[in-house]
Parts: sequence; structure tokens; C-alpha cells
Amino acid sequence: MGEFRFAFEFGSPVREEFLKSKAAVFERNEGPARFVYMHDNLPGHSQNSGKCLPDENERFEKRLNDANEEMRRNVDLIIRNYPEALIIVAGDHGPYLTKNCTKIKDEYDMAEISRLDVQDRHATFLAIKWPGGVLAGNDDIVVLQDLFPAIFSFLFEDKEFLSARIFPLTGSAAAIIRGVEVREGIIRGGMNDGEPLFVH
Repeated sequence: MGEFRFAFEFGSPVREEFLKSKAAVFERNEGPARFVYMHDNLPGHSQNSGKCLPDENERFEKRLNDANEEMRRNVDLIIRNYPEALIIVAGDHGPYLTKNCTKIKDEYDMAEISRLDVQDRHATFLAIKWPGGVLAGNDDIVVLQDLFPAIFSFLFEDKEFLSARIFPLTGSAAAIIRGVEVREGIIRGGMNDGEPLFVH
């Protein structure tokens, strides 16, 4: 299709069947190089009802631990069978565990929105294992959309691909957190207005 879309689904197999099929793909090390994309539902996010469950954090922690174990198994299997593989593990958004455990809309004033609320919804996990364990030198990735320009630049040894990066702005996604945006890593709006999204 040439694009990633939120509503695009391949199907929802039984989990055990999915895990078995995934392991079979990672163990098959014959044939030409291939691109494999897999989307797992772990660790997931809150149940999005608009009200945090009393054990919401504990539920997420359990799913996160399960996801980490599965990720380690996957990465170990890939490295064992494809030592020179380029491996990317990425989340698509945060866990939604602060405030109301869903989108923050009119029930909160913008002044109540903190850095943690923004991180909780927009920040995500990203890890890359470059072939040979060497950093590509073009891995200045700010938003997930920077991922493919960096990868293509590395694979084709052509920095021109990096010009395809987008301006790092949450844009319409700001509706998720009461109009608070992030532009080039700086929070716009809320109690941390003008401050970096991440502090060292």
C-alpha cells in the first residue's frame, strides 16, 4: 500500500498462533534479505474509559514486563539467525496513565497540563540495532517519522534521504492533551510552557 495507516489491520490471530508464526519467521535464515513488520498489542495503553482504574498502573506494569520479555526473545532470536540485521523496536504512543487515563479535553484547564501528561501521551519507546553494532551517524531521530529517512540514508549511504524529515510538531495530535503542543522538542502551552519535553 505504500503507507502506514491507523485503521489498517492484517487480522487478529490467536496470540499463541501469532507468537509461533513470528518465531518461525525469525528462525528462517535462508533466502534473500527481507523487510519484516510486526505490530504487537503489548504493552498497550490504558483502557481509555476516561477514568483510571484503581490498579491501572499495576495492569500496565504487568503488560510492560510481558512486552519486555517478548521483545528480548525476539531480538535474541533475530541476532542469532541474522547477526547483521537492522532491528527496530518502536512504540506508537505513550501509556495514557496520568489524569483521566485517556485524551485530556475540556475537563482540565490547559494550565493543569504538565510535562508528564505530555510525555505520557506523546513520548514513546524507540531502540535501533544497526548492522555491525555501529551507529549510522544519521540517527538524529526526534519523532518516529524521522525513522525511515535515517534508515534509507544508512542503507543507501546517501544523506539526501535525511531531507525527507518532517518538521517535529505534534500538530492536530495536540487535541489529545487539551491543545498543548510540542514543537522541536519544546512544550507549547500548559504548566511547562516553553520548556523542553525531556530534561537531562
